[in-house]
Amino acid sequence: MQLPPSLRQLSSRKLSRREFLGLIALGVGSVFGVASLIEELTSYAATPAVSFEPEGGTLTPGASAVSDSTASSKAAVRFSAETAASGAPFWGVAHGGNTMPTVIETPAGRPVGVHRTYYEGTQVTQGISMARADVAAHRVPWISFKLPDTWANAKRGSCDAWATDICSQLGALAGPVMLTWHHEPEQDESPITDFVAMHDRLYQFSKPYANIKCGPILTAWDWLYGSVQAPATWGQYQLDTVWPGAFNSGDFLGIDAYCSYLTAKGGKWLFLGDAYWRPIAAFAASKGVDWAVGEFGISAGAAAYNRSITGGNASGTSGGDITWLREAYSTATSLGGCLALSYFDSGLNSTTNAASAWTTAALVGHPAWPLESQTVGSTTYPADTGSPSKFDVFVDVLKQSPTWRAHW
Repeated sequence: MQLPPSLRQLSSRKLSRREFLGLIALGVGSVFGVASLIEELTSYAATPAVSFEPEGGTLTPGASAVSDSTASSKAAVRFSAETAASGAPFWGVAHGGNTMPTVIETPAGRPVGVHRTYYEGTQVTQGISMARADVAAHRVPWISFKLPDTWANAKRGSCDAWATDICSQLGALAGPVMLTWHHEPEQDESPITDFVAMHDRLYQFSKPYANIKCGPILTAWDWLYGSVQAPATWGQYQLDTVWPGAFNSGDFLGIDAYCSYLTAKGGKWLFLGDAYWRPIAAFAASKGVDWAVGEFGISAGAAAYNRSITGGNASGTSGGDITWLREAYSTATSLGGCLALSYFDSGLNSTTNAASAWTTAALVGHPAWPLESQTVGSTTYPADTGSPSKFDVFVDVLKQSPTWRAHW
């Protein structure tokens, strides 16, 4: 090996006492420096400041390793069957109109577990950009796209190139993604069997990507109760009649469900856990897939009534607790197989008449869903102002739920 000129010069003559002692000091310092570095790295590996996945190490909850050959150019992360060792789902929101949920994350001191967003078939660039931002912020993006063509044409291949492009871009992200084609399809087009065939075809384009879970989102009431209570309108929406089909060619079965006191369809108030979570979880388990909730909400009136029966004052404006919001999470956790719960924190499809008490006159027909006051256009949608508020309870649950974080 050739020595550099400076060292060749030193090797050709005797070292002075000062040079000799300097070299010894340099050598001793290097030994101590390496030892300190090893100690620091050992300490960091034992108790990392940020969750990360070293090769052969322990994975962040909700992900499992894939081999280099399997990963190829895709993100080397795969959703596990459960989002954490405890089976706890990601807890998150659809916020405003596809806006960042930082107003919730700031008091929680952490990102939401899942961020639900919605895009048209012509908004692929915006959707991918949002998904990329979510992954960078350690949120799981749950993104849906309406199609640029009809279900009938899509089932014959008209959207193949479009869907392939979306999946390849999402598959390249360094984190998990949830993907839905045309959420809440009921009565948007007909027949529903075209939706089934469309989903069956487009699902194939997400399958090569280990970090993507793809599944439909159905309006839960229509499929669980509407088909029985109003068969003339909803009779075609029965889970068993479309299985196998779209939902047998997906990774999860998603639903949207709401709880609004005294405004329940079918003449009764349907509790989220008992009326929706349990039957959907059981059906999904019978088919060997996960389940998830793309939207759920508890009206301001329901929150007020809940406070009144859990130790609050008679009008439900203060005291007590919003146990129904907490139970939405705890019930899903206990049932198992739930990937995510996303609260519909938006003034869209809400009303401006947030109830200040739970009286019948104040509540009927006024489902105010937002966790905090929101302005959409020129309209302001008030939040639940009780104590504790829906916002307070939601943030409290968020602090206890799992989050996806990765660092390579």
